[in-house]
Amino acid sequence: MLNFVQTRLNSMRSTAIMPGSAITEEGMCLALTRHMGTTVCSESKGTAKETFGGFSLETTLHPEILPRIEAFTVSAEGTHELGRPFIAGQIALVLADGSVVTAFEDKADKPADATTVSHQGEQLIFADALIGTSVAVQYLYEPTIAEARSIQGEGNGYTHMQPSVEVGNISRIVGGIVSTNQFDIMANWNDDSVIHPSMGAGGKLTVGGSGTLVTEVVIMEAPTGDNGFLTVEYTKG
Repeated sequence: MLNFVQTRLNSMRSTAIMPGSAITEEGMCLALTRHMGTTVCSESKGTAKETFGGFSLETTLHPEILPRIEAFTVSAEGTHELGRPFIAGQIALVLADGSVVTAFEDKADKPADATTVSHQGEQLIFADALIGTSVAVQYLYEPTIAEARSIQGEGNGYTHMQPSVEVGNISRIVGGIVSTNQFDIMANWNDDSVIHPSMGAGGKLTVGGSGTLVTEVVIMEAPTGDNGFLTVEYTKG
């Protein structure tokens, strides 16, 4: 899904889709490959030596997820109530020192140390060591139709596939500023030493990993509580 308020498109291409690909949303990281003599695109897999092909533009399904970032100081009670129910396995805690905690256990017991966070539904329970610490929780959740439309607007394929997709083609963004929810929620996007993202699994951008480092894409704005989307600039179109 793209945040069109932040997105500025300079250049697009229409490309055949690799059979069996799962390009389900706009803003997905695409990989180019050869198939039966033709260059085609698919969602990135996060494997070595993939060729970056830009970002998907024509959506095929209603947007299923939105990112959310909540920054706060852990209270004396050591708890925090998230604003929305998070998708299991799609939540991470970024500590003040830049380290990332991804172990979230569904139990009421307070964790023994800062390497784990407990939760009961949307209530997070932190270890005593984190009381008074500034942290950020980043997670994915399922939006309502109204929430999705507040960002993407109307007329972007909520109930039908685009005609181009039906005939096996999709538009690729190959230049401009892209604000997307298709990023690895488990990565620390506030690491100022990282300028370029990498191609990750499932059509998502990530930090590090074994996927191709996309040197033609620059991280412009990390996801925040005000804008949970990752904004990048594709400087080579």
